[in-house]
Amino acid sequence: MLCHREAVDTLRAGERWHESYAAVFDQDFPALLAQVRCPLLMLCGRDDVLFPYFEPARRARPDAQSVVVPGGTYVVDDYPEEISDQIRAFLAENPG
Repeated sequence: MLCHREAVDTLRAGERWHESYAAVFDQDFPALLAQVRCPLLMLCGRDDVLFPYFEPARRARPDAQSVVVPGGTYVVDDYPEEISDQIRAFLAENPG
């Protein structure tokens, strides 16, 4: 199901699908994170291809709650209970 969803999304994006990746990597995420004015939860799978960028994000926002979870790029699909538990706990600690 996941492979099908990803294939369909890529096809729907068309021949310029790769530009979305370039746009993401062109962002100054530490500057963007500095603009967030509410409690922040950052989650990343330990085997995610973007995991090398997680530590710089944590350094940019040391006040944020950050959690390394098992899994790779699709942690929400692969570990829905673990992820939802983390989100519920965060929301319980940060109501409103």
